[in-house]
Amino acid sequence: MNKKIKTEAVDHLFEAILTLKTPEEWVDSVIGFEKEQENVIRTAGRGKNRRRMRTMAAILVCVLVCGACITFVAASSDTFRAFLARVFGRQNVSVVQLGGKDAQGDARAEETPDRITDAETVTPDIPADGGGLISLGKEDTMLVGEKESFISVFHREKESEENVDHVYTVAEDGLKELPIRHIEGAFEGNPFSFEYVTQNGEIYGFNQQGEVCEVFHHMDGNVVYVTFWQVEDDIVQRECIASVDLVTGKTVRLSDDDMICNFSMSPNGKVILCGHSADGYWSVFDIAARTDKKVPAINGYARTDEIEYLDDYHILTLGKPVIKKNTEIYKTIRVNLATGEAEQEYDGYGEIGMQWSYKVKGRALTVYGITNDSSFSVEGVNKHTHPLAAQGTYALFGALEEPDDAFYLVNMEKQTWMKLDLPEEMRRDGVDIHLVGDRGKMLFMNYDEAKAYLVDISSL
Repeated sequence: MNKKIKTEAVDHLFEAILTLKTPEEWVDSVIGFEKEQENVIRTAGRGKNRRRMRTMAAILVCVLVCGACITFVAASSDTFRAFLARVFGRQNVSVVQLGGKDAQGDARAEETPDRITDAETVTPDIPADGGGLISLGKEDTMLVGEKESFISVFHREKESEENVDHVYTVAEDGLKELPIRHIEGAFEGNPFSFEYVTQNGEIYGFNQQGEVCEVFHHMDGNVVYVTFWQVEDDIVQRECIASVDLVTGKTVRLSDDDMICNFSMSPNGKVILCGHSADGYWSVFDIAARTDKKVPAINGYARTDEIEYLDDYHILTLGKPVIKKNTEIYKTIRVNLATGEAEQEYDGYGEIGMQWSYKVKGRALTVYGITNDSSFSVEGVNKHTHPLAAQGTYALFGALEEPDDAFYLVNMEKQTWMKLDLPEEMRRDGVDIHLVGDRGKMLFMNYDEAKAYLVDISSL
């Protein structure tokens, strides 16, 4: 973790990580990845799973770009369903089968299409039953994506790698399985392949083989953007940005080979921010112009989760600290990527993304905006309450170290909230809660019974 940020909230988040009942290697991956960023040591094994490690790290600290997850409850179907119906209303709870009889077939497309198009999502492949139930099967599941929410079902072939078997998107009252396509080719004589799904102009790439490392989320028609690397003795020696035509397989080099970076693509794929941690700076790569220039306003050692896009050419990030009474106090800056300079400064910094933060005083939780003057309060909370998950305008607050305490679902833009007072029998391990904010949904996954509940929270 960035040692420059030491707050009670950060301490609580790490306490939450250790409280969650997750495999020990996940925690090791998070800690190891932070060290990897600091030391800029990227081995072939870690690099191939860099995207996964980012995702797992985000899940463990309860913030994910397109979705967030936290594990804290389990219960029988009747108890669980009754609780959700009571809190959210029976008409807002759907139940879906994932990995069941209808989902065990191979969803991979057999032919390469002339044009990449999305699957229809009007009718779910995995519909909810009358009470809102989804059957999960025993596979591992994670939520990924940037603007879209892809539910990825995978198994582990090796200790540190996932092999994705099925990918779903959230439909109105269930899940829609997306067809998995395969692309293979050669980049400058070196073979590569990966599988992918697409939805609404976004691609999710996985099961990479060969010299392809990262598949960025944005699509320009049939063209997507990736990084190719070369590895010697398990150390990445060279990496570049390139384009791949998903129909023809044609590859085009876009950058030179010194892009051994942490990357963050803008929402509409105009630019890619590149963190050159070894040299202590960030640059912005313009895809159309194929140019790369430094952005001096960004802290050279900032993490990707300390950068939030407002649009393709403006971001929020941490500014330089001000020392007051031997304490580093950070502000938030708005950076124009076209000029590389900060154009506005705000007091404080976000602890729920970059645009929102919070404070707890007594029994009151106050959520407030960093870039505006809006704020609202939730009364009666535990003094240790902190953000557990956040996505879009929604956030989930609670105190994991207080097993009998309530949780609070908050819509920050509408300044509304809902109390989730979980019954005692539901406070066992086994259910993940995913915030699917782009769909106005929450997905409750009960692995003990291989079931999941899709809850409509759009009215909050």
